Amino acid sequence: DNKGEFLIVGCHDNSRVTIIPTGTITLPIDAQDMNSSTITLTAGQNHSLVLHSLQTLLIFAPFIDLTASKILSNQPLTILSGHEASQVPFGFYDADPIITQALPTIQWGKQFLLSPHSGRSGQNYRIIASMDNTVIIRKCGSNSMVSSTLHAEQWSEFYTNGTIYCSVVSNNPIYVAQLGVSTNYNGGTIGDPSINTVAPMEQYLNSVQYTTFTATSHYYSVVMPNDEYYNGNLIFDGSLQTISGWYTIYYSDGSIAGYGYSASTNGSHTITHPNEQGKLFVTVYGWTRHGGYSYAGGMSLNPLATNCELNLDKQACQLPEGSDVCMNDCNSEGQ
Repeated sequence: DNKGEFLIVGCHDNSRVTIIPTGTITLPIDAQDMNSSTITLTAGQNHSLVLHSLQTLLIFAPFIDLTASKILSNQPLTILSGHEASQVPFGFYDADPIITQALPTIQWGKQFLLSPHSGRSGQNYRIIASMDNTVIIRKCGSNSMVSSTLHAEQWSEFYTNGTIYCSVVSNNPIYVAQLGVSTNYNGGTIGDPSINTVAPMEQYLNSVQYTTFTATSHYYSVVMPNDEYYNGNLIFDGSLQTISGWYTIYYSDGSIAGYGYSASTNGSHTITHPNEQGKLFVTVYGWTRHGGYSYAGGMSLNPLATNCELNLDKQACQLPEGSDVCMNDCNSEGQ
């Protein structure tokens, strides 16, 4: 009876919020009335209500995965998506709470570099499409290229072993989440479910700061695009370091997409690209015997489509293992 859930946080007064779930949920008819009657929605039905600044609304349901649920608003929102006690994959012990802040669809991208979880036997990835006929091509390590097509409101999930890095390319914007697997999956002995957003290459930063949390072992993974700024070095806490253990990440055509590196860590640190024009992405994570955490060390939040207008008649967004975020829906032409 553990619940898939998402939390909506109002950022401005008089935000008109429309919720379209992918499973059956119950929510108040009027979020401004503490004694409001409730309404039950089934998959695809919608209900609109008003939230003010700093007001919250928690949506949850047992025995259900709310991935690809949609939330639309005439003003910006913050959305946290996750699960009360998730098994990854379902049926494998143990279960842990997972949560990540979701990105609106205007911040989704088309190119991704995926780094594995050090200290684990493998990891899952979940991909969500907001548009029909979204073709997704991934290349993981020396494995053959895999191509798939998703339509709006559809999602897919795949597993990679050990230290395999991947590239993912799509013709339309997609959302990608990385999930830590349950302790006993695939012969594992440490760690438990976690979730973090994977930034598209279009949202990489020049420098990130991070802090580890309580765990037995901590790691960071960094990925860099294969561009004119890559030279095999990193600036770690202000000190230039030459890294000899980079993994090469390939596109499906055999060309080099980027490079990845992972190392153990602890405490608070800053990782910077050695070129002020260069970009990188860092994932931070850690494991105990039956626990784990992971998060994106930082990313840009630039809109990747322009001239967008909010249209509540259009779908707006989807996310992982719990639900989704949607504020606007813009296609590649900015419509």
